[in-house]
Amino acid sequence: MQPLVPQPTHLPAPSPNPGQTLRSASAAAAPPPTPPAPVFSLRVAGAVPKRLRLIDCVHYLRDQTHIQILESTVSDEDLPPATNDALEDYAVFSAYLGDRLDAGQRWATVSYPWVPRHSPDPGENVFRVDGIRDPGASHISHSVLLTICAAAVQHGCNFLWLDKLCIIQGDEDDADKVWHIWDDVAARMYRGAALCIVAPDGLQRLATLWDETMYVHRCWTFFEAVMARTETVKVLH
Repeated sequence: MQPLVPQPTHLPAPSPNPGQTLRSASAAAAPPPTPPAPVFSLRVAGAVPKRLRLIDCVHYLRDQTHIQILESTVSDEDLPPATNDALEDYAVFSAYLGDRLDAGQRWATVSYPWVPRHSPDPGENVFRVDGIRDPGASHISHSVLLTICAAAVQHGCNFLWLDKLCIIQGDEDDADKVWHIWDDVAARMYRGAALCIVAPDGLQRLATLWDETMYVHRCWTFFEAVMARTETVKVLH
């Protein structure tokens, strides 16, 4: 597998201008403009459509800023046929993904509502995923993603499959997305994963036990929960 390195980074807060004065004592100083969120883009990174990709959780936990995506160098035409057995499919996919995945390096998946019910907490460090058309769904919190990666590693999974980051978003013909969804590639990722992490309120904030979320109201999350093996599902809160 070869690394793709789209790198959303922390941006420093704008410093106040010491030369700025107010026209009157009663005027309120305008808040500094919010800097734009860093952008993550598989297209800019040169991702090839119809390839499998995984997030390197160990790298991200160590760096805590840059996200390294590993992309399979094997053509989609060589993808082995699906099997009905989850463990067998895991073995098949491990071989397909290459030497970076051996018996001790498993992958986790994430099940979450595409559009969260709640906005990020104030001051949350987020980045934007290029190509997502719904602005309510385009941002991901670094702290939430770090927590997901930490949970994956804690359960023995050094790699993570997350559709927003592992599928090319917004390409002209959506070839990569169509391949993942309609050729059952996404289903096989959930079925063969060693762990399925549920983020009930999406990727912008962690839900509490008392939050109402959209998780049980979405057909895709139902599909993901059905595809994942029951014993592998863990809820993050």
